[in-house]
Amino acid sequence: MSEMTMELKEFVNETLRQIRAGVAQAQGTSIDDGRDINPRITNFNPKDNIRMTNKDRVVESVEFDVALTTEDASGKKAGLGIFVAPLSVGVQGTAEQKSITVNRVKFSVPMAYPAFD
Repeated sequence: MSEMTMELKEFVNETLRQIRAGVAQAQGTSIDDGRDINPRITNFNPKDNIRMTNKDRVVESVEFDVALTTEDASGKKAGLGIFVAPLSVGVQGTAEQKSITVNRVKFSVPMAYPAFD
């Protein structure tokens, strides 16, 4: 096993921790004191599948589809990164022989958008 190999339980644990930390960070920087990101749903209309907050703000889900990529090149650590098309963040190296692992994570975060008066 290479240094970049991770067991499924470790991958799930770390992924959920990072998502939770990202949501908490977004709540801390939101303009509505965090109440607009992952808000409490107080009203639900199953017929129209509409979720609302206690302030009658519609709640929509923001969908994420993220590719987590690791790369190991013939004994050299080549890189680890998160790639979101069309942008990429990470470090990459070059070598003659590479082993690339890509894991996709899809999740959504509920968000209440500002209402117009």
